[in-house]
Amino acid sequence: MNIRIVRYLATAVVVLTAFTALSAKSLRTWDVEATTRKADFIYLEALRQNMLSNDDAAYELVSRSYDMHPTDPYVGWEKGVTLLRLSQGDSAMVVDGVNMMGRYVKSHPSDLYSSLMLASILDRIGQYDAAAKIWETLHGVYPTRAEVTYRYADMLAQSPDQDRRQRAIELYDSLEISEGKSVTLTGQKMRLLLRDQDTTAILGELHALLSALPNSVEANTFAGNVMAQFATRDSALKYYDKALEIDPTSGFAYYCRANYFRSINDSTAYDREVFEALKQPDLDLAVKLGIFQEYIKELYSDPQQQPRIADLFKVLIDLHPHEGEIHKLYTDYLVAVKDYAGAAEQADYALSLDPSEEMAWVQLMGMYMMANEPVKALDASARGKHYFPENSSFPTFEAMCYVTLKKYDEAQAAVDTALTLVDDSDYVKIAELYTTKGDIFYSQKQPDSAFVYYDKAIAIDPEATTAMNNAAYYLANSDKDLDRALELVERCMALRPNDPTTMDTYAWVLFKLKRYDEALKAIDQVLEEGNEDILSSEVYDHAGDIYFMNQQPKEALEYWKKALELDGDNELLKRKVQHKTYFYE
Repeated sequence: MNIRIVRYLATAVVVLTAFTALSAKSLRTWDVEATTRKADFIYLEALRQNMLSNDDAAYELVSRSYDMHPTDPYVGWEKGVTLLRLSQGDSAMVVDGVNMMGRYVKSHPSDLYSSLMLASILDRIGQYDAAAKIWETLHGVYPTRAEVTYRYADMLAQSPDQDRRQRAIELYDSLEISEGKSVTLTGQKMRLLLRDQDTTAILGELHALLSALPNSVEANTFAGNVMAQFATRDSALKYYDKALEIDPTSGFAYYCRANYFRSINDSTAYDREVFEALKQPDLDLAVKLGIFQEYIKELYSDPQQQPRIADLFKVLIDLHPHEGEIHKLYTDYLVAVKDYAGAAEQADYALSLDPSEEMAWVQLMGMYMMANEPVKALDASARGKHYFPENSSFPTFEAMCYVTLKKYDEAQAAVDTALTLVDDSDYVKIAELYTTKGDIFYSQKQPDSAFVYYDKAIAIDPEATTAMNNAAYYLANSDKDLDRALELVERCMALRPNDPTTMDTYAWVLFKLKRYDEALKAIDQVLEEGNEDILSSEVYDHAGDIYFMNQQPKEALEYWKKALELDGDNELLKRKVQHKTYFYE
């Protein structure tokens, strides 16, 4: 064969072989790249589903992406995060998720965000050593980042191991060198030293802080608090005084000094310092409200303190006139001391600042009603309905206002409006409205219509105790169907035992049935257990009648006198007291 032909054939074979090998390699590369691209696409879709909070879909997609490309650290991280989100307490899923996240963090030690996230999770699930290891690694990567050093030190500070706590102190020391002395860092170190009861070191840290920051209000106040904790009273007071010499307007320093006086039972000084603290504009409003709530809690039950508390509220409102939280707190206080007119005024002002609280409008109507100001209550309802026209409480309260004003037709119309706003399935509310209609009809001297609605209320709600009580009471007053009255009030008593109002009705029904000895036991229970809201003129009048029929005229007269004190225009009571005897109406 021609040598040139042989060479040509040999070259052709080599080229063909190389081309075949190259093609196979290209195909394999293309296949890997296609799979990677597909895995990336699925991964991106998993992220999208994650953002949409579709956790199950996100997990399925990220798992598919991970199966296709298990060496991709980002996909492994995302699968671990998704596993944790879906775990719902499943310890095996938590372990798997944490391990997958851990593999990513181990291969990317400089990823600050991911390391922080994993360290927090490990801390939460009690893997403190693993969390500390991450912080140690981060500190090695970012030795000059203060936030990393701080978090690493805090992590070590939680350890029961004394060596780790000592390492935490060393880290705090390094922060003081780079960041400067601060109350926060000194406080962290002192807490660690306190665990080891190293009083000498604690005081050394405190003196070092004061040497570095001698004119700091915060440092001197902190020193006062430390000395107060160690019961070194003279030193504590010295540092509080110095803090206020530096800044006479420091509300926090006044507050700390107030707590000091409280701890030594100097109530006069405590009151003075609280007043001063609350007057200072630099003290955060939330702190002021916290101080004030504690102060009120201790003093509100003493009527002699009410002018002082009112003065404090005036100071706060003058300083922060447009802070609704102060007016709300004042409202709560005035309700507690039963100054309903004042409470309504404050609540009204708070709503002028923020009219978006639906229940606050309803409560405002209630306060005006308790203050016996039905016209203002109706005005509040009109304003509240502007924002919340579908709330049935507004026309319900309006009905009560109109009854007080003896505008019975308007009252009935208001109840009818409320019935159109109540959900058909809310049988309890419907029964309450039927009861209100019954009460209005009774006030209109239409007892037959009243009892129709009481019966409707009880039919729709077998536990409509107000309807039962009122029907029984009005039957007794009318001396009609007393057996039915007894049945109703006994049903009511079974549903709300020991209720003074129900017990009074029970006593009155028994009195009308001439079961005087049983009536006496019932009314005595009311007199013993009832509060001032229950012990009305009516209750005392009943007690007088019952005692008289039990041959105890002296006691009867005392109760009639009490009733007359509360209802001075009642002619029948005047006759009973004057003639010292019972009169049949």
